[in-house]
Amino acid sequence: MFYLIFVLVWWAFSKHSLLLAIPLCLYLLVCNLLPLYGVYQKIEFFILGFFCAHILKSGYRIGLTKLGSLAPLLFGILVFCFLPAVQRHFGVELPKSGWESYSYLLFVAISFILVIECRSMQRIFEAKSMRFLGKISFSVYLMHLLVLNGMEYYGWLQPSLGSFLMAMLLVVLLSTLTYSFIENPLRYWIRKAGRPRVQ
Repeated sequence: MFYLIFVLVWWAFSKHSLLLAIPLCLYLLVCNLLPLYGVYQKIEFFILGFFCAHILKSGYRIGLTKLGSLAPLLFGILVFCFLPAVQRHFGVELPKSGWESYSYLLFVAISFILVIECRSMQRIFEAKSMRFLGKISFSVYLMHLLVLNGMEYYGWLQPSLGSFLMAMLLVVLLSTLTYSFIENPLRYWIRKAGRPRVQ
């Protein structure tokens, strides 16, 4: 059900039909505030992506270019403030999942704006290492819970820097393998199968 509605929103944005897309998004957001479970859960994150893409394509800018070299510092402060350990230290009650927190939604939106408006941020994300992480990001999305659950099962998941670094390393290694041997070959096969045959 979620992906059927997801496709409907995608179609509305692809046709630039904001008269259809905006009411649909508002409807989904209102439904998400109701005590319902299932199709409406977490879709606001995807809707944010659609709106960010539309703003980027339109060429509209908020005017953060004046931040210049201060943008990475601001981004670093944001990342620090949204770390679970930091928030717990200051007594912030965290949701069980970042998907359930509108504060994380705000963090993603601010980060996106900084990246598209500030050249200093763009240089960071254009680095080869960051581009590689972006390339395997879907595999990271699929694999990270597998790694975390495995570490928790063996007692390796601890609130420490060492445990965090181990988790990051394992996720990147496993995601690189799944990207190289599963995701990328499948993408190539699907694209090849979808090409019209030349007579």
